[in-house]
Amino acid sequence: MSSQHASFFGDPQFPRLAIAQMTATNDNTAHRVFQVIFQTYSRLDLTRATDRPAAIAGLERRLADEMRSPVAFGIFDSPKYLHRSLLWRRGNDSLLQRIARGNPHLQVPTWSWMAYTGPIDYLDVAGAEVEWSSISLEMISSGPAVLKAPVTEFTAEMLRHSSRLVLDTCHTVDVRNLKCVVVAQELGSPESEGESGACYILVVSPAQTTSTYAEYERLGVAVVCRAHLALDSGCERVSII
Repeated sequence: MSSQHASFFGDPQFPRLAIAQMTATNDNTAHRVFQVIFQTYSRLDLTRATDRPAAIAGLERRLADEMRSPVAFGIFDSPKYLHRSLLWRRGNDSLLQRIARGNPHLQVPTWSWMAYTGPIDYLDVAGAEVEWSSISLEMISSGPAVLKAPVTEFTAEMLRHSSRLVLDTCHTVDVRNLKCVVVAQELGSPESEGESGACYILVVSPAQTTSTYAEYERLGVAVVCRAHLALDSGCERVSII
């Protein structure tokens, strides 16, 4: 942890100093505050894994207040932070483990890192200009928050590049059974339009539920080329639970 990042945790008005430091030179780096904090927190040992969401609740609320953004399970629901919040990944070669539900009334969704044990990091969205996708987080008072997003299929080309997928709880999986949510696409020059620009994606799979609506679960993240995605075939907007 850098000295700048270490100072975040010694701020008596946390997280005001941290955000001020990040935004002093570039407002586009404010997201690093919650990323550093959640990365650090995910590496702490808790007596009970099921306490992961509750133990950080106070800190999460202070971040949300200062960032002026609603939050659900470590994901900030504002255009400025939502997409980067979702691009977390397992922090090393060790796989994450799904936390068993200790409280039936606290259903942590698969798109939240709080649903797993183990360290996390975040995909670094390159300095190039990107276009963020139409993803929304629906806060439901009578139930868990739901992520609404367009899903698309992988192309046959992706079968040869499945090693690009950073999966949460397993190392390999049959790509033919998966779909993805494009979180962001790099914008290229006009002459390169349609070529293989980088796409930052969530890897998803159909959820085994009794719902009559299409529901998916998150399996991981990746940075892939546009050629690996069947974007021209259209996208279906679904719920990620």
